[in-house]
Amino acid sequence: MGLAARRRTGRGLVARHARLVGGGTSLTLAGMDISPPPLAAAQAVPSLRLAHVWWSIGFVLVATVLVLSLIPDPPQLKEDPSNWSGHLSAYGVLMAWFARLVPPARRPLAALLLIAMGVGVEFLQGMTGYRSFDPTDMLANSCGVMLGWLASPPRLPSGLVAVERLLLRRPA
Repeated sequence: MGLAARRRTGRGLVARHARLVGGGTSLTLAGMDISPPPLAAAQAVPSLRLAHVWWSIGFVLVATVLVLSLIPDPPQLKEDPSNWSGHLSAYGVLMAWFARLVPPARRPLAALLLIAMGVGVEFLQGMTGYRSFDPTDMLANSCGVMLGWLASPPRLPSGLVAVERLLLRRPA
């Protein structure tokens, strides 16, 4: 079957077609349905009663990373002069934290925002007279974001629901 015939019949390697029932789309690859999960399943996030507290903690973590990135003499490990461990851990913790708060469908956006923050911080460091611009730090920040994503649910449990249960349990 030629390429033109595949286009007409939709029987190519990847064929995308809209379903009228339900309004969704399906994606097939070599005859297998590889469509994303339904919207309700993609947005499944545990119901957190203290969500405002968890988001506030997340923004305090972001502020802490920004302050430590822009102060003149930040703390560093003597064993790691390039401070890759600091970049990996800081951005990994941020991504792992926010991945527990946003729906799985929004995690790519959270990752992009954190990577953009890391790039922006490097440009800001270059504008200060006491810090330097370093593209390898951008790479370290981005790698940290990816590690944080890997440490996110469903690979590792969230734990926030369990913490809420402990904090909100009524004394006997």
